[in-house]
Amino acid sequence: MAELSLFNVAVQAEQMRNAQKIYFQTITKAKKTKNPGDFAEAKKVLEISKKLEIVFDDTINKILNTK
Repeated sequence: MAELSLFNVAVQAEQMRNAQKIYFQTITKAKKTKNPGDFAEAKKVLEISKKLEIVFDDTINKILNTK
């Protein structure tokens, strides 16, 4: 069970980092182009990133509370 939990944490951490990276790339592009569509895309990615962070934090807390 612990191995599965650690695997889940690793996968979730990678997903969160990837979403954050995509957000920063998208917001940088939006600031350069001033395109409202790019800003909207950055906002969507930021929302996904925040949700992934919550899932990641919940997983960490569950692991810590089961030990």
